[in-house]
Amino acid sequence: MRTLTSSILAAVACIGLSGLAAAQQTNNDDCSGAIPISDGLTTGSTAGFTTSSTTGSCGLMGSEVWYSYVAPGPGTLTASFCAPGTSAGYDPCLAIFTGTCGNLTQVACNDDTCALLSELVIPVTAGTTYYIAVGGYNGDSGSFTISVRCTNCAVPATETVRLGTPPNPNAFRPGMTSAPIIGSVWDPFINHTNFVPDAMFDFMIVTTQPANGNFGPPSGVLLCDPFQPYLQVLTTAPGDPFQIWVPNMPSLVGVEVCTQGGSVDSSYQAIFANALDVQIGEV
Repeated sequence: MRTLTSSILAAVACIGLSGLAAAQQTNNDDCSGAIPISDGLTTGSTAGFTTSSTTGSCGLMGSEVWYSYVAPGPGTLTASFCAPGTSAGYDPCLAIFTGTCGNLTQVACNDDTCALLSELVIPVTAGTTYYIAVGGYNGDSGSFTISVRCTNCAVPATETVRLGTPPNPNAFRPGMTSAPIIGSVWDPFINHTNFVPDAMFDFMIVTTQPANGNFGPPSGVLLCDPFQPYLQVLTTAPGDPFQIWVPNMPSLVGVEVCTQGGSVDSSYQAIFANALDVQIGEV
């Protein structure tokens, strides 16, 4: 059994897709330390935080903490202390900005919407980063839980075929019943009509970065970089679809991954098919 095949087998049972979630920062006292968030509830506190050099224009806003939100699609973003599950142990203010830290433009600011609590509703553009400052009226501070949600912002799941140089066999096919959508099973498969008819099993590589490394015949071209921090290898019987559960995590929406199929033949030789460059979507 060759080294390449041994490496593939040794990589089975690595971490799952949830390992793609980015590690959060901890110092978000200013825009430069803004913590990335996605749709859902976020809990924090403004106690002990300072007033930023750039702050909201409403309610004598001060003592801010900062978050960044990348709009997954065109739609409407709601940042709210009025939605179910939210809370604030003080009188909060909210402001949303675009631009870059040090050169921000205020999009909206709100002090009171539902009693003393704040809410902002703004149109957003896909791929744009929005900076959300959570502060307090006249610098008031305390603990909070805020809701951030984008409506009509669904991101499509994509599966784009990519061949090597020289081209790999175009045998690794998109999902049979489902695309890579959060909360669903993605089931790509290998078509053996003209690809490794004596396959002992099929394998599939998932990683975060593409590659184009030619191992020569018969293995072909490795199209996904196996030396990234994230690597997963799945196996299945020849021709059977892979069964990949995509966690129902909003933070995965829009994440791009490199996937490549292949087979191990009766002489234990690993042979690569094409890649599917994937964007994880939602419905």
